[in-house]
Amino acid sequence: MKNNFIYVFFTLILSSCASSFHTVNPQNVFYQSSSNQDNVSFSYKYEVLHERGNKKYAKKEAKKGIKLVVVKVENN
Repeated sequence: MKNNFIYVFFTLILSSCASSFHTVNPQNVFYQSSSNQDNVSFSYKYEVLHERGNKKYAKKEAKKGIKLVVVKVENN
């Protein structure tokens, strides 16, 4: 019984998956579109996950039909 528990325990430990995630730093993103109105600057960028190397999450984003957008709003 103890051996079965050990086998099950190691199987769960070795088969569990933890995926890596590369952070999205808004300071380092080149924003593709921007507009200025009344001293307020508004910029945004799509497809940030793929650009940062988060391929697994980029695939999920495409599969589920959602978009992650990085937005920058500056008060001039």
